Amino acid sequence: MKNVVLALLLIIVFTILMTMYLNLNLNSLIMSNQYLGFVLFLSFISWVVFLNRKKRTNGVEQYVSITSLFIFSFFVVHFQFYVDYYLGFKADLSLRNYFDAGLMSKAITLSSIALVCFFIGNVLQLSFNKQSLRLTSGREYKFSFLILKFFTFVFFIIFFVSTPADYFNGGYGEMMNNDGIGYLQAKSNHLFQMFLWAYMICVIIDSGRNNEKYNIINYIKLYDIKIIILALLYFVLSILSGDRGPIINITILAFVGYLILSRKKLAFSKIIIFILVGGIFIQFLGYFRETDGHLSFYDRFNEGIALKENIDNRGEKTIIPITEELARSLRSYHAAIMDQETNPPLYGMGNLDDIIAVIPGFGLILNKIFSIKFENTSKYITIIMGTDHGMGTTALADVYLNYREFGVIFLFILFGWIFSKLDYLAYSNFNNLRLATQVSFFVFIVSAFYLGRSSFVLVLSDIVLVYLIIRLSIFCRKKGFS
Repeated sequence: MKNVVLALLLIIVFTILMTMYLNLNLNSLIMSNQYLGFVLFLSFISWVVFLNRKKRTNGVEQYVSITSLFIFSFFVVHFQFYVDYYLGFKADLSLRNYFDAGLMSKAITLSSIALVCFFIGNVLQLSFNKQSLRLTSGREYKFSFLILKFFTFVFFIIFFVSTPADYFNGGYGEMMNNDGIGYLQAKSNHLFQMFLWAYMICVIIDSGRNNEKYNIINYIKLYDIKIIILALLYFVLSILSGDRGPIINITILAFVGYLILSRKKLAFSKIIIFILVGGIFIQFLGYFRETDGHLSFYDRFNEGIALKENIDNRGEKTIIPITEELARSLRSYHAAIMDQETNPPLYGMGNLDDIIAVIPGFGLILNKIFSIKFENTSKYITIIMGTDHGMGTTALADVYLNYREFGVIFLFILFGWIFSKLDYLAYSNFNNLRLATQVSFFVFIVSAFYLGRSSFVLVLSDIVLVYLIIRLSIFCRKKGFS
């Protein structure tokens, strides 16, 4: 009953925000500090209401969840610079050419609407106490770890061989910005990560059937030492290149796997320490990749520190310094808002590229046969911003460009519901879940930290791909591959 009342309170906040938003469409309003403060206040109130939701008590409740990671990511991308602006830290939201005072009111209001809709879906799901039997299964699968490890090594070798040496000399940023990464390099890198994820997920699923509580040492021993060495080598190469995403994703997957198999609730204080240490490390990698890759590691390290100090001395503050680069994705969101003032929505066409990416090479085949080139919203935003390199997208920009306001309301309520369901099932009844549900949980939680500046559909395509890889391993096991 408590959650129903909280959901009603959130719906009231949503109604207020929608009324304000519709009024903005009729009467343009230059952003004022009073208006921004009121929207931020409503967002804060909705967050407080959300925090007071009644959670289920089955299993071990964890602070590390899809919901918590996504909310943090979404706040950083769609709210951090607005809070900075309100506090007087940033005069133009650090957007420069994409700072439109006339559209700021619309942008922040839509961000708040999306957040409240996510809260509504999450709280409403908790109001339904019956566990869906359709998401559970008593079936035990046998996996071919040989096949998973084989293709993990194969795609790593292809990635390493097809990648120019300059890439591993801090060239990730430059090559990404100038389309210098080849198709084979990009696809082999992606498939390597997908097979590695699939292997780790299968290890966790297989070990969970023993109903044992693993400590950290026993948990590490579950993984093949050759895979551990390969992952560490990949980490080193990622650090040298400046690509931080794989390090975050694989670390989160391993960490969450430990939480499930240990059946322990990690103390909130430890979570904060991990976040701070990890955030500082990730922030420094951002500076590290801006250094000259031809220098020695020691010289690059010192140059990275000097670069950080130089940026800190500029005097422009932010409420969360370690996430400032992630927050810069707000420019892509603002570009999407500006674009939709004069152009029609994409009606889902901006998601086709991510959908067909499930089948490697399928997009190239369609392009060759029908001369059709599919563009996702990341490429679309790059075009409308008039830049010659990838500007990325955001979760909200992607939905808004494709489906406008109705899509924002529907999809954020839907994913709020889905994330709440997956979090509950994974930490309370993981061993009995259907394979598709287990895979969905892991891929979503691995992607949640960056989902604020990504696309829901892109994560869904990764879920399908990892699921198909695991199904391949099950099929191979039936054919005699151990």
